[in-house]
Amino acid sequence: MIAIPNMGIPDNCDMCPIEGCEYINGKFTCPLIDIVTCGECKKADTKKCPMYSAGWGYTDDDWCSEGERRADGDI
Repeated sequence: MIAIPNMGIPDNCDMCPIEGCEYINGKFTCPLIDIVTCGECKKADTKKCPMYSAGWGYTDDDWCSEGERRADGDI
């Protein structure tokens, strides 16, 4: 996986630098995902955070598959 900080998902495929996307079972497959870092996550420092509840340390730049971005006013 490659993540490019501060790069959002393009609004449409014509604006995307990635080639080779395709339709599978009638659905378009886009390889881009939105990665939520711990510093942006509304679960950070709560029992809902898998890393916090397990007692692991993490920094604002870390991330996991369960991240949920906070609303703009919460950051």
